[in-house]
This record gives sequence, C-alpha cells and structure tokens, in this order.
Amino acid sequence: MIAGFFRFLLYSILAFFAYRAFRAFVPKNKDEEKKETITKDGVRVDDVMVKDPSCGVYLPRGDAFKERIKGETYYFCSGDCVENFRKGIVKEKASETVEVHK
Repeated sequence: MIAGFFRFLLYSILAFFAYRAFRAFVPKNKDEEKKETITKDGVRVDDVMVKDPSCGVYLPRGDAFKERIKGETYYFCSGDCVENFRKGIVKEKASETVEVHK
C-alpha cells in the first residue's frame, strides 16, 4: 500500500517535469505573446493603467483607444474623447487622487 503511494508520487513528479520541459521547448501561442506580464516585487500586473488626457479617466491600456497625434501616442476611454482632444476640448483636470475599490 505504501509502495503504491510512493510509486504514484514518483510518477506524478516525473509527469510534472516532463510537462515543464515540453512547455520550455514549445513556442508560445499568439495569445500568450500578446499578453505580456510585468512583474514587480513578485506581483503580476497584466495591464498598465493609463490616463485619458481628455477627461482624466484612468483605464487599462488594453481597453483604451490608442491614437497617435502629432508624433505622440495617447490613450482614450472613448471615441468621443478622441474627437474632443483633437478639437482641443479638455475637461477640467480630474482629481489627482485615485480611489481603488475592491
């Protein structure tokens, strides 16, 4: 009975290392390459927050409208904010403090 448990444990460990070796040599699929993660102090960050220059809203960069205007890249929360920014309409500066609700 105990020998069977150790045999199972040994096979499980070998299967785990075989899987890890397989994943090391197989190229990542395109979805995984697009979603790069940044690690900082051991915490994974899947997306960077950017500020909409038109209305001051913070949103994940992956969800933002990306526009290149006069050689600079800007991120917007909506198409309306893109148009307002192009027209020169900028709402009053949003509060600099950011509240995070979990």
